[in-house]
Amino acid sequence: MHAFDEPTGYGKLPFLAKEAEIKKTFPKATLVVPSKEVPDGTLKLPDPPFTMNHYEMTGDFGPLKNCKINLQCFKEVFYQAGVVCPQDAATVEKHLRSRFGPPTKTPKPNILEWYGDRTHVSFNSKGNAFLIEDLNTSLSASRTIQAYIASQVGGGAPQQ
Repeated sequence: MHAFDEPTGYGKLPFLAKEAEIKKTFPKATLVVPSKEVPDGTLKLPDPPFTMNHYEMTGDFGPLKNCKINLQCFKEVFYQAGVVCPQDAATVEKHLRSRFGPPTKTPKPNILEWYGDRTHVSFNSKGNAFLIEDLNTSLSASRTIQAYIASQVGGGAPQQ
C-alpha cells in the first residue's frame, strides 16, 4: 500500500475539532436531531451514554459544486464528512484522484479507497458519494456503538 495526500479534516475544519467549531467554520451547517422512533418497532434503545451528532449543509468540494455534506461528531468531536455531489461519478472520481492521488485500494469496481496513517477516504461511484474520516475516531465510534447495542440487546454494560 502506498501513501496518499491525507486530508487533515474537511475544508478548514480539522479532524478532532470540538463540535462547537462546526458552526463557527460552517455557519450554515444545521444540527440534525435524530428521531427516536423506530419505524418497525423492533428495537428501541434508551439514549446512549455518549453523543453522536451530525450536521448537514450544502457546499463545494473544490470544483464539485452544490454537494450535500454531512459532518459527523462522536463524543462532541468532529471525525467524519460524508459528501454527495450532483456531478456525474466520472467528474467526482477525477477530482478525488486529482486531490488524493491514485487509490491505495480498490475492493470492488465501483469502490475506491485511500488509506493513510491517520485518515481514510472512500468513494462509491454507484451512490456518487465519498467519505473522509479520521481512522482512529471512526474505529472508536464503531466499537462503542456496537458494544452499546450489544449491551442493550444482550444485557452487558456499554463501553465508553
